[in-house]
Amino acid sequence: MIDKPYQPPFFDQDDEGSDEGPFAGRLSHLGGFKARTGDVVVSVRTMWLDDQSSPEERHYCWLYHVIVENRGRASLQLLGRSWTCIGCNGQTHQLEDGDVGGEQPVIAPQSAFEYTATAEMDMPGAFIMGVYHAVHATPAGLWHADDIIVPSFSLDMPSLLLHDKH
Repeated sequence: MIDKPYQPPFFDQDDEGSDEGPFAGRLSHLGGFKARTGDVVVSVRTMWLDDQSSPEERHYCWLYHVIVENRGRASLQLLGRSWTCIGCNGQTHQLEDGDVGGEQPVIAPQSAFEYTATAEMDMPGAFIMGVYHAVHATPAGLWHADDIIVPSFSLDMPSLLLHDKH
């Protein structure tokens, strides 16, 4: 259940209220892609790994770095993810994991969890979108299930590499 309507992701801009919380300045330098669900802000930044990619062998690699910031007053726990990957060739793959970055982290109020992962593909680009499955503590001490929106983000091979050099 989403507490607030979905706000579309955007590139290299901070969301409303970004000057609040201890991670606001740190997140603003990231650029990349962001989405907010209630009091949770998810930021994703991607980087092409030229030294690990081999386009002539159809092997493409990226890093993506994710920060999940809890701006709320209650702890939350990330339990897993459901992502959809749409390749530049139109193929769709569903990704379902029972963890987030190898963990099921508990994120205290006014703190964040971050991780870096590698994406390897046989195509030079893709869009990824989805949610993190989470629970958060209520004032009554109960846990409430939520889906936290991950901003849609792209994995792109640098355009310089797409053109023959003469």
